[in-house]
Formats: sequence, structure tokens, C-alpha cells
Amino acid sequence: MSAPTLVVSSEPSSALLREYQLPEGAPAEQLRAVTRVAATVCGVPHAVVNLLDECFQHQVGEVGFTGARSDLSDSMCALAMREPRLRHVPDASREPAYAGNPWVDGRLASVRLFATAPMRLADGRVLGTLCVFDMEPGSLSTDQLAALEDLAAQAVALFEQGRLARELEAARDQALAATRAKTAFLAAASHEIRTPLNGVLGMLEALGLEQLAPRQAEFVSLARSSGESLLVLLNDVLDLTKAETTAVTLAERPFRPADVAAEVVAALLPVARRKGLDLAVKDSDDGVLVGDPARLRQVVMNLVGNALKFTERGRVHVAVRIDRDPAAPVARLRLSVADTGAGMEPDETQRLFRPFTQGAQGRRFGGTGLGLALSQQIVGLMGGRIDVVSRPGAGSLLTVVVDLPAATADAPAAAPVAEPVLPVACPVPAPQRPGRPLRVLVADDSDVNLRVAEALLRAEGAEVVTVEDGDDGVRAVAAEHFDLVLLDMQMPRMSGPDAARAIRALDGPRAGTRLLALTAAATEEDRDACLAAGMEGVLLKPVRRAELRAALDEVAAS
Repeated sequence: MSAPTLVVSSEPSSALLREYQLPEGAPAEQLRAVTRVAATVCGVPHAVVNLLDECFQHQVGEVGFTGARSDLSDSMCALAMREPRLRHVPDASREPAYAGNPWVDGRLASVRLFATAPMRLADGRVLGTLCVFDMEPGSLSTDQLAALEDLAAQAVALFEQGRLARELEAARDQALAATRAKTAFLAAASHEIRTPLNGVLGMLEALGLEQLAPRQAEFVSLARSSGESLLVLLNDVLDLTKAETTAVTLAERPFRPADVAAEVVAALLPVARRKGLDLAVKDSDDGVLVGDPARLRQVVMNLVGNALKFTERGRVHVAVRIDRDPAAPVARLRLSVADTGAGMEPDETQRLFRPFTQGAQGRRFGGTGLGLALSQQIVGLMGGRIDVVSRPGAGSLLTVVVDLPAATADAPAAAPVAEPVLPVACPVPAPQRPGRPLRVLVADDSDVNLRVAEALLRAEGAEVVTVEDGDDGVRAVAAEHFDLVLLDMQMPRMSGPDAARAIRALDGPRAGTRLLALTAAATEEDRDACLAAGMEGVLLKPVRRAELRAALDEVAAS
């Protein structure tokens, strides 16, 4: 004995329409296309998609007449919804169920042939109906009625598509909001970490300027090295977050990849020599491409640094190759780093670019596993990849492969990127600048930061005045001459950008005083805010003596 057929009842529901954001969110043009096909297949002049709630019938797709909203009591489809199934009425004027209906008796129309198919969801609920009708009696074939049911299913697919698109958009917005919250948290954490780190590294650098016993100098150097490692970790975390959110803006300027490789090798050569390793650029193509040399340098620095870290004997060699096609606007850059280290198992290479993931050698030598993850993200933003070939005991070969525009013949290559200053164990004497000592004003609400800046600036031969807020800084500049003013971005009464704007609004030549931000705020938005306020540049905490020296040299040369 066969099971009885289950007929699902579906009363008109505003809640169901709201769930699908109907009728406002109905894809009207696509639904009109469905009704045009329905009318053509059924050989009638009129077709309509009807949505029903507790009070009204909403016509959201129609052909052959102008649709509108009408009372539910007048709806022919409301009767069909009481028992949603395919309905076929050859002459509605002969059906008692439609007696007195304004769509049949001539008040709204004189419908005779009428057929309707429910728009049923997968869970059995019914959104509405797809109807075809004519003002003359007639009948539809079995094939035509089957096609009407198929078209009703197509209309449901359109509604489901719209709902899924909205859900995906909401999920995307939620994910973006979470990412923005994470980025904001990391930026705030970076600021809070950089402030005490500025005190630690700054005071260690100032202590290194004193006459220390050899053992004391060694302790200071080791402490500074540890602080610098913490700073590198902090920068990598922020850069990785930016890369994940595509918040990294890539520069586009002519440069020689060979110069990038040479800069990295020169910077890391002391590390290689301490380990007795041969570090060199062995093959170098001198071609000029267009891209971001600073970001590429960051990637190569990570790759070479890792190779040196995991290689105990032998060599680390860098090679640059550019494959050109005269007929193509881009050239393929292959920048490879080969080492004679321990190598990796296949499963380790598969996990190589995951953040905070370490292989056997990584666990042995330490680290966070962020450098390669960040490198992969940056190269991915360039549209490239990093290929890995490695075998246990046979070393590793990592190759950056990226297509970059070829520079025009007369395009000048970018100047090499300046190498950051590394910790030193011996004092550096103050430079002898011609003329009077430069006068510097430092505004910062942290006494530690003021003492660090003052110690490093005095070591450079500058006269230093310190104040604890931006408004005090503005008054000081208005009252006396300064060659350089360093402004912290976040101060309690007047921020650095507000102080910069106030100084630029002063009368006379003091409005042109050179202003630099001295800040722990590391985001591009913060930098842009400082520059927009009239500052000429940004010094990021923890600040080094060499960076202050460069700022003073620039003032002296102007």
C-alpha cells in the first residue's frame, strides 16, 4: 500500500517575505523574463509572479499588464495558496470559488483561462505563485503545465540566489568588521608596546654612549639585540595583518632587482661572516623593472635571513634572473635564494608559509614563523608566488617568481633603500657640524620618551628643550627660535597634528619651522594625518640615534 501524498499548507506570511526581503528586494527584471517565457510557452497574453502576505497580494514580475498591490481578499492566488498545488482553470467565470471576484467579474479584469503554480521552497513553505491567464476561456496541455511548474522553480531559484547573496554580503561585512577590529587592536597594541620599547632601546643606546667596562658593554649589546628582535616581531605581526587585509599599498617605480639583492647581501654579510658562511650574489641580471623595491627587499631579507639562520656550514647564494619577451609588456622576475642547510621534509615545505608554524629546524633555532608567511602574503599581493625546492641534507632553494612591467629605456632606477642601523657595542662620537649647535624642541607627554630623545639628541651635539604637551610646544615655538620640532602624535590637551597646524598658522618665519612627528603610531593613516597637518616627516618609535642624526643633518644642510 503506497503512502498518502503529503500536501503542505502555506498561509500567506509577512515573516516569510521579510526573511527574503520581499517584495522590495525582488529581482524584478529577472522575474519579468520568467513571466515572458511563461506567457509564451502557455500561449497566453498575461503572466505574473504574485507574493502574498496576510493583507496584500504583491505583483513583482508581470507581462501583458501593469502589476500593482491589491487586497488579499481580491486575490485569485490566495485561494490557490490554501492548498498549494498546480491549478488549471479553463474558465474562471464558471468556477464557484471565484464568484464575485473582481478579477473575474469585470471590476478589475475579466479573467477566464487561469493557471497557477506554487513557488515552493525546499522546506515546503510557499513564497507565492506564478500565474498565467487570458480573458478568453481555454486550456493548457500537460507539457505546458509542467513547464509552468519548472518556471515557478526558476523563480524560487532567483529568490534563493538573492537571499544567499545577501547572506554572503553580511558574512563578508562581518568578516571585514572582525578584521578591522583585529587591525585596530594590533595598531593600539603596537602603540602601547612601542612606547615602553622606546624607553628600553633608547636608554640602552644612551647607556652605550657611556664609558663602560667591556663586560658591561657586552651586556648592553645583548640587551639591545633582544629588544631589536622584539621590535622585528612587532613589525612582522603588523605587516602580516596589513597583508592579510590587502591594506598594503604597493609602490610602482623603476628599480633594479639586482640592487635589491645586493643591498640585502651587504646588510647581512656580517651575520654570514660570524657563522663562517659564504654569502654572495652569484648571478645577477641588471634589468630595470617597475614595482615596489622596498617590499621586495623585505621579502628577500626574510628569505636570506632564514637561509643564514638554518645553514651551519657552506654557503647562501642569491641569484637574479629576468625573462623578457620583447612583445610582452611584462617581464618575469626570478629571484632565488639557495643554501646548503639541513633542508626540509616534504610535509615541512607544505607548512612553510603558515603563520606561527615551525618545522624541525625552526623549533631548533627558534623564531615565530611569521617572516615567511609575511613574505608569501607580500609576493601574493604582487601577483606572484614563492617556489620551494628542498631535500633533507641537501639544502633549500626558494624562488620569488613575479611578473612586473618592464621599465622604459630612459626610466631611472630607484636609489638603493637605506639599511636600518643595527645595534653597536661602542660609542659613536657626536658629529662636528659647522656653525652653532642646532636647537631642538621635543613635545611628548611621556617623561621616559623625553629623556630618551634628550639623551640621544644631546649626544648629537644639539641643544634640547622639552615640553609635555602640544599647546606648550606651540607657545615655545612662538616665543623662541628652534631649528627642529619633534611632536608626539597623541598628547592629552593638544595632539601633535593639532600642534603642527597651530604652528603653521603662526605669523612670521616661525610658521616655517621644520616639524617631524615622533610617534609610536605605526599605521599609514596615522602617518598621513601627520603629513596632512603640515609635518615634513615621521620618526617611528623606538627612535634610533642614527635617525635623529639624519634629521639633524638634513636641517643643517638646508
